[in-house]
Amino acid sequence: MIIRKIKILLLFFLLPLLCLGQGNNDVLSLVENASTSMRVQDITKAYNAILSGRDICSIYGKMSDITNKLESDEVVLDFFELPKSSGGSNYLAFVLKHGMSSPRLYNICSDNALGSLLDDSCNFCNDAKVLNTIMSPIKDELKDVTTIYFVPSGKLHEIALEYCTDTNEKMFCENYEVYRLTSSASLANRKQHREYQNFSIWGGIELEADLPYDDVDADLEPYRNMLPYLEDSYLAAESITK
Repeated sequence: MIIRKIKILLLFFLLPLLCLGQGNNDVLSLVENASTSMRVQDITKAYNAILSGRDICSIYGKMSDITNKLESDEVVLDFFELPKSSGGSNYLAFVLKHGMSSPRLYNICSDNALGSLLDDSCNFCNDAKVLNTIMSPIKDELKDVTTIYFVPSGKLHEIALEYCTDTNEKMFCENYEVYRLTSSASLANRKQHREYQNFSIWGGIELEADLPYDDVDADLEPYRNMLPYLEDSYLAAESITK
């Protein structure tokens, strides 16, 4: 009986790891095929596989769930490091916008090209070559865009892309609203902006009222009028002293 329980536990813990490893190989194969064929259906299939792999332990979102939540002036740049069979890797970018039925795929640069830029500059955030190398292939996608969500991969985790400067010495985050994400799937659960017709303004709340919580014999009755805005707050404050 004990041996059987041990086997079940091992299967419970090891099976997800085995499936995850196989899943990663499948994703790499799909992305490689998409980058070679550049066919819409291959790119969409690859990107949905990426989302599924990243969010295996959280909430799974498909591409359409993300694009439906984007505004017309927002864009998602989802970077992906694709290993090459000959060694090294290439960086790709999946671009998502509102209403798109399939992402667009761009080849950004090789890991050697990116690595050499980082090695050549101690303060690479102030080196316009870094931002130009990453953004130049997708610059046309940034027209009429005000907000950028990006998901880094590989060496891009080492770059504070938000603060990299362009040739005019302006930081990337000065030209756009820039948000770094661990997964673009998090946007699928983003609440749409709401317009409210009515609202209330509350004031006069003494959040830092000097209550005698340290004095166990203190009479809290005089402070009752400080706490009418919180349900049962007086009773809670009184219980702290006991």
